[in-house]
Amino acid sequence: MVIKTMSWVRLIRGISYSSLALIGGITLGYSTVHTAWSLGTDPYKDFDIFTHVFHIIENKHVEQPSSELLIHSAIDGMVDQLDEHSWYIPPEKYKLVQKEAQGWSVGIGIEINSEHTILRVLPSSPAAIAGLMAGDQITHIDGTSVQRKSVVKIQHLLKGERGSTVTIRYQRAGKEIEQEVTRDHILLKNVEVFDLGNKNVYVQLNRFKKGCVQEIRNKLQELYPLPTIRGVILDLRDNPGGFVEDGVRLVDLFLEQGTIITVEGRQESVVASYEAEKSSADIIEAKLLVLINKNSASASEITAGSLQAHKRAILIGTKSFGKGSMQQMFEFTNGSALKLTISRYVLPNGYHVDKKTPLEPDIFISNQLENPKKELINSIKALNIPPEKKNFIIQRLSMLSNHRAAAPIPRSEDFQYRLDNDPQLKAAWNHLINSSSSNE
Repeated sequence: MVIKTMSWVRLIRGISYSSLALIGGITLGYSTVHTAWSLGTDPYKDFDIFTHVFHIIENKHVEQPSSELLIHSAIDGMVDQLDEHSWYIPPEKYKLVQKEAQGWSVGIGIEINSEHTILRVLPSSPAAIAGLMAGDQITHIDGTSVQRKSVVKIQHLLKGERGSTVTIRYQRAGKEIEQEVTRDHILLKNVEVFDLGNKNVYVQLNRFKKGCVQEIRNKLQELYPLPTIRGVILDLRDNPGGFVEDGVRLVDLFLEQGTIITVEGRQESVVASYEAEKSSADIIEAKLLVLINKNSASASEITAGSLQAHKRAILIGTKSFGKGSMQQMFEFTNGSALKLTISRYVLPNGYHVDKKTPLEPDIFISNQLENPKKELINSIKALNIPPEKKNFIIQRLSMLSNHRAAAPIPRSEDFQYRLDNDPQLKAAWNHLINSSSSNE
């Protein structure tokens, strides 16, 4: 991977992380103030009002407020006026963010989508023990509404110290339920690889964590020399992204040359471009199929979109999430941080990914359950249980309303089970097998 940058970006990349926060703050702050003053306005004229309101609240409110809470709330309010991906992270939460980036995670063990619906509850997790189920829709966390919060923000709200509790309010079958859940260590494989035979492989990536591409390389090399692999199904469904550079590295694994993405700052100024670099360990000849859905975001969209733009991969599934922005972390001396959207990426074909223009799959395959109640009744009919019990269950089930719903992606150690219960994966498998047969 080759990174082409403007000279000032090169300079910043060589400076330590904490220094970057300081330099970034001064540079961006000066730029904003300079622009405002050039227009004949004073950007800080309302600060007197802010400090005056703060002073009145601190000294006159009927209950003594916490100064720290007031300031943090004011910062939260300011950042909330920006995009949904910018976020002020208090010190205690930022410690968890840093630990999670190193592979350490404490939470309740659920996966959610952009509608705040639980997609999956990990077996034996705190959420499973507390009775949460796939299909439950979260509305509040510790009394705070999640209505305008992104998946990433909600995930961080659910995390905390081991043994601490979090109160989840959710809706199930029209009823509102509130449940206290105790956080614990969560064990989740980030990379799963299956040998499909005949030098074909399936790779599922849950997050773009640091080092994930090297982990993929290592797991694949345990099966076959990388250049000899004939077919790859890359599953990026429900992958919200992560480290952009790992998304770029994953594209580079399958490309010999060409632009992977271009990064634009304010007023569409080009900040950097990432170029593929030829390597003898790349997977160049393999047939490549990438699975995406509405929860594939950020680095997932960079990977899928760039490979699609280069006509290197066929995308299968549904439209992606639509997050074409990139964030930078600015650290502060009190241990807090500001995650701020500073740029947007452009795919090699000039395509800008956003909410209105997400990635479109080449082959659209829905994972909607058109009639989930009917499917469940048919499954019950096939059970080997006493007829009277079977009829009772079916009778009660028939009384419930029926809704089309997104089916959770089947995750199992048995790949055949996945194939039998996952129409999107089945479509990718059929495409891979048919193309392999035609090439023989």
